[in-house]
Amino acid sequence: MAATVYLGLLRASADPGHVDLTSRWPAEFVALASDDIREGLRPAAVELVLRAERGRIVGSVVDAAGEPVLGRAGLLTATKRVCAELAGEPLSGAGIVTSMVDMVRQALPRIAPRVVAACRGSGADRIPALEAVKVQLTRSRASSPDFMIQFDTSWCLLPFRSGAVLAVPSLDDMPPGHRAYVLKLQGLGPDDGAWAVARVEHLISCFLVPFHELIHLLQTGQDDSDVRSYSAEHDASRLCGVLMLQVLRPGGSPAADAGGGPPSRGWPPHLASMLVCMMMGQAPLFQHRLRLAPAVVSEADLDSAPSAEGPPAGAARSEAGAHGEAASGSADAGGAWRAYREWTASFGLRSPAAALDALGCDNSHDRSMKDLVCIEGVARGGDDAETARQLLELALVGRQGDLYSEENRGRVDAAIAADARLAVTEGALEELWGQPPAEAHALALAELAPARG
Repeated sequence: MAATVYLGLLRASADPGHVDLTSRWPAEFVALASDDIREGLRPAAVELVLRAERGRIVGSVVDAAGEPVLGRAGLLTATKRVCAELAGEPLSGAGIVTSMVDMVRQALPRIAPRVVAACRGSGADRIPALEAVKVQLTRSRASSPDFMIQFDTSWCLLPFRSGAVLAVPSLDDMPPGHRAYVLKLQGLGPDDGAWAVARVEHLISCFLVPFHELIHLLQTGQDDSDVRSYSAEHDASRLCGVLMLQVLRPGGSPAADAGGGPPSRGWPPHLASMLVCMMMGQAPLFQHRLRLAPAVVSEADLDSAPSAEGPPAGAARSEAGAHGEAASGSADAGGAWRAYREWTASFGLRSPAAALDALGCDNSHDRSMKDLVCIEGVARGGDDAETARQLLELALVGRQGDLYSEENRGRVDAAIAADARLAVTEGALEELWGQPPAEAHALALAELAPARG
């Protein structure tokens, strides 16, 4: 898995084939996972290379002849070869999901005790709804009509009297139509070996997506009247990566072991940073999709991506309107991107649904919005325990009934005015890449990276 994520970072770079390891999360990931990355790259006959260049550590890969592997196409081919090693193995991820659910149960009282009390906990450290969650794999049927494919391949929480069931789509034995849909969502192009990559990426997502779904479970008593529940989806997506980091890195340390930290579960110390890097590697695709909506965009289209964050040059920004007015979105260049930015800046209270509909967008654009705000959320207070507590309380404590009511809206506006980090605004990804590495990880990489003469 580590090699797949590392190659994803290389493919997503503005200079495909090179990744800047003076950035915090990539530095931590490679410093802790270099051995795993090297081993994982062997099936592709490529090798991890780290070099010190002009005060920076740069990561790349070289082939058997020592030549650098450059360009997204060549790097994707290497990724397919890495993932092909697992092609014949079942990769359900159900055990991973069950462990993540259990870790949230144990860690939430430490992370946000007021959330536990607010969610009808019967005691200081229990939320009955969390205690009752069960995990179940769902298999797709070739007989499903086309309109059902997006639901067949989605994660969801199914409410039952005995407790919620977290339904996890199985990618094993998936019918061709479902495969094509998943490959489109993940931007991997035609199935010329890409399905092996999709399966491995799905397995990695089993460490992350449960946090999104469990936040939905905690939204008890909230009423989202939006046609696509975009306020609830914002909160679950905005908090997903934040909650993941608090659960997997208690105390902010990848080696910590308190309240269900990774070592006690046998997870590698690089797990949390690997998940952040997976999202950092996927973010350019999500940005590009929203800028070019309603076009269906794949990873191969990134070479024509705009270089700066934000809407395409010349696209005007809309003025924020009163509640009840959807984010602006006529069928023009940058409409989906502007709607996304208004949605995140309002903490989910300005729905992008009308903009996406006006543009004729599909589920890949909806998915890109949710996934992008997740990684941008890590940039804004990601593994800061106090900010995580504030975010969880803002989303889940005392916010009952109509989420768009004057009272609930005022509460959100006041919280954002007091601490701007609570809302995700433009520039978040640049902040994430600009965070300096921890001294220990910088020193570890320096020892692995010979200076270029």
